[in-house]
Amino acid sequence: MAELFMIGGALFWFFIAVVIIGFFIAIEYDSFVWSTIMFAATIGVVSWLSNLHLWANIAEHPYWTAIIIAGYLVFGLVWSMYKWRLYNIKMKEKFKEALEEKNNAISFAKPKFKDNEWRILLWWIYWPLSFVWTVINDLIKRFFKYIVRKLKKVYEAISDSVYADIPVLNPAELEGLVLGRAERMVENKGMGYYCIEEGQEENAKELFPKNGNLVILVLEPIEGKDNDSIVVNDPRKERKVKKAWIW
Repeated sequence: MAELFMIGGALFWFFIAVVIIGFFIAIEYDSFVWSTIMFAATIGVVSWLSNLHLWANIAEHPYWTAIIIAGYLVFGLVWSMYKWRLYNIKMKEKFKEALEEKNNAISFAKPKFKDNEWRILLWWIYWPLSFVWTVINDLIKRFFKYIVRKLKKVYEAISDSVYADIPVLNPAELEGLVLGRAERMVENKGMGYYCIEEGQEENAKELFPKNGNLVILVLEPIEGKDNDSIVVNDPRKERKVKKAWIW
């Protein structure tokens, strides 16, 4: 069987590919256990099917073995610190994105060392594969994501030019926005709008004729105010839109 796995043979490269893919999957999911199982299985298979005599070589050269292991661990320690920084930056970006989507404060806990000990150990012990996967999956992806974000206005301008003759507006996009921003979005679509207080929806439907080009903006209530009247074009731009629909 060993002949089938000769270095350079088809089965050898197939085995190497399976091992690398398995390692990358384990690292992607931050699984120290599966990474260790893959490592142990690889060492066992290579020792059994090859003539490398790994353990004998280690026993014959303990000095160089110790130097190589020490250097490996030092590099791994430095990489784990850098990787921990990248991980925190990634968590911070996810929090900021979620905050922008919800337009309000959300709960967030800073990553703690005690909750990520196995993850850090994975980065340390298996740093060569962690480094390669980070370059492939994180840094390159982060670079292209950065470029796309810088070109955001270009992509939006292309979309706007395509739909310039159609008043496309999703009322759900207005909910949670401050009034001034919501007004600008409606006006950019060439549509009219009216602002009303919460609870006056039915009155608004009776008051304003339905023409399909009017946006009704229901404002969040003001504490201590009796919302018993319709407010048209409220000048207090800091108020937020609670609901919106096209009428």
